[in-house]
Amino acid sequence: GCRLMWWLGCICCVWIAYEDIRSREISLVPLLLFGASGLGYQYMQDDVGWQFQVLTNVGAMLFLLSVVWILYWIKYRRNVLDVGLGWGDVFIFFGLACWYLSMEFMLFFSVNMCVWATLFSILLLRKKISEEYPIPLAGLLAIGFILNEWGKLSWMYLW
Repeated sequence: GCRLMWWLGCICCVWIAYEDIRSREISLVPLLLFGASGLGYQYMQDDVGWQFQVLTNVGAMLFLLSVVWILYWIKYRRNVLDVGLGWGDVFIFFGLACWYLSMEFMLFFSVNMCVWATLFSILLLRKKISEEYPIPLAGLLAIGFILNEWGKLSWMYLW
């Protein structure tokens, strides 16, 4: 059961990354399946208090998105979801919140956001991409998820 959920999550991430990087449009199906497989994975892992941990992650994402939305509204008088973030980004935030216990989620999310922000800043500074280029955040987070999970898998088998 756990492996099936894990594989479903990885397959959904490949689907999300492909669609987001290719066209900046992600269908709802892989996003919902990703979140559902994360809940299924947590349920089958049967960690003590996983429900509270997932709710804490979701609450943290709601808080973070609210702060970003308010700051963006104050500065630009526009909805960040109309300009910067897409709904695919929001859905993958909540999908990722279902996959990890709180400390691992905060670490994963922080490291991934820093890595991808640094990469895109370097590409912008070196003029490899234009400033108008929309960042495929959901796709990049999906790639980060795959790398993280495969890294954990290979680490477990090495030791």
